[in-house]
Amino acid sequence: MARLVDWSVLKTDGAFQRLGLVGAAPGSAPGSLEEAERLCDEEGVVVSVDPARWQAVRVSLWDGPPPVPERDHGVVDGGRPRTSGPLALFRLDGRIARLWPVELGTAPGAYRVRVVEAAGQAFVQVWPDGRQ
Repeated sequence: MARLVDWSVLKTDGAFQRLGLVGAAPGSAPGSLEEAERLCDEEGVVVSVDPARWQAVRVSLWDGPPPVPERDHGVVDGGRPRTSGPLALFRLDGRIARLWPVELGTAPGAYRVRVVEAAGQAFVQVWPDGRQ
């Protein structure tokens, strides 16, 4: 079982719903495409650009080599924390995503990011590489 580090999802069916874990109860906040874009710019998120299934995922990212392009997950190599600017493009579950640096309090290291779909919902798993 993957050790979940952090995840947060924005998905739309009329309005965005934000889900979060790791010390916080799941909650929701109505929003719009503009709100999601603001979150991308101001808070740092990984964002699917599939217009039919918009979603945003917050993760901890670090300086280092760019993520390795893979079909359904990206690998983030360890290094010094970054706090601004896009890092690279890679794919999440077959969808192109932008990787934005953001520090959420996890230790530097290699992390894997994966989108898992179940019961019609998309869940994002983030865990230290090699600790699935």
